[in-house]
Amino acid sequence: GVRADIVNNILEGLSLRLPWWEKLPGTVLLEGDGGGGGQKQEIVLNGKRALAEPVGFKNIGGKRFLLFRLARRFLPTESGRLDLGAGFLHFKLVLSYSRDFFGERVPKNVEACTVPGKSLALEVKPLPEKGRPADFSGAVGVFRVSADAAPRRVKVGDSVKVTLTIQGSGNIGFFRPPDLEGVEGFRCYGKTEEKEPGLLKVVYDLVPVRADVRTVPPIPFDYFDTTPGKEGYKTVRTRPIPLEVSPLPRGKRLAPLPGTTPVLRPGVDDIVDIKVFDPTRRMTPPDEIGGAGPLILLFAPPLAWFLFLLFWRARARSLAHPLERRRRRALKALKRALHEGGDQDALGRAFETFLGDLWGVGAAAVQGGGWRSFARERGIPGEAAAGIEEVEEELDKARFAPVGSWNREETKKKILSLAVELAALEERRRSS
Repeated sequence: GVRADIVNNILEGLSLRLPWWEKLPGTVLLEGDGGGGGQKQEIVLNGKRALAEPVGFKNIGGKRFLLFRLARRFLPTESGRLDLGAGFLHFKLVLSYSRDFFGERVPKNVEACTVPGKSLALEVKPLPEKGRPADFSGAVGVFRVSADAAPRRVKVGDSVKVTLTIQGSGNIGFFRPPDLEGVEGFRCYGKTEEKEPGLLKVVYDLVPVRADVRTVPPIPFDYFDTTPGKEGYKTVRTRPIPLEVSPLPRGKRLAPLPGTTPVLRPGVDDIVDIKVFDPTRRMTPPDEIGGAGPLILLFAPPLAWFLFLLFWRARARSLAHPLERRRRRALKALKRALHEGGDQDALGRAFETFLGDLWGVGAAAVQGGGWRSFARERGIPGEAAAGIEEVEEELDKARFAPVGSWNREETKKKILSLAVELAALEERRRSS
């Protein structure tokens, strides 16, 4: 704020310095300034033109001040202390005036003034574990969801575009949208995302595989609600969308999904290396087998079956957990996202989602450098960690690069190569 009695004596406007305005460690800068409409006052902020919102006069310490408002939205990526360093306000104050040749009032004595601000410390609390969904998306804020589908009259095998709209105030663009790959009665052939401040639209390509499908079922979306007094995990669902699905003509069948037809490898999956029985070879009669041979033959089959059951149950329990399923599908999902393409933001979200799924922590936890602590916990080699840093820097530079100067395909190759290496490291860590 500026004292009301000197507002009209300020020369050349206000210059404000805020050390954290462009980058606040431990956070990600969100789109949109969070400011309202109305009249704006031009100021200089960190050497650049900015617009501040006058919010009126207020008495502070017995003096009347004209207050201005600047807003910026940050998303914390890790718990702990956030320090907003003290800024300062600089302006030139006219102490006295004189008259020029034409009788106009002109500044005579001018003093440069600098007013220091106060630092501010915030404590960021971690999201609670209690009540946290097993497949938590990482969304934090206040949201509402809706869905639509077109067309609604199709036959088996036709494409239905399902649009999920997520609106609200929060970390839009920094969480994982719902996954519709396992929706009963449908195949999902990918999705596209369109992001704006306060709005995320996700368009899924769903194909009904049965004629008895009557609706697109409600789509669940979980998030951590930050409403004061109501903080906690919350799940909202869209309304079911009615569909009319007609069967395929008689004798027609859906084509198998790409990659589901097994390819036989000579000498591995077929019988080209089968051993031919030699009728002249003498077989050892059972009564000539001595020592522990009979006991081994007797107990080997049930023992092998018992060990197989133990392995199968352990694997089934592991795969049944949503986080484990996401971990196993992380690399495949990343390959699909890279194939779909998109701008540098889309590639960045795909890579963050891969890291979050691979390490079982969610995409929000690895954003803004949050991946470093998880990489240290897993003993990621320095070369691989440097590769993650390099990918992040390359995507950041691409955001401000001139059109046509960013090599998208090279970046995608680099991301995929690094992802394959990280997936192999995680597999070795888990098996050791």
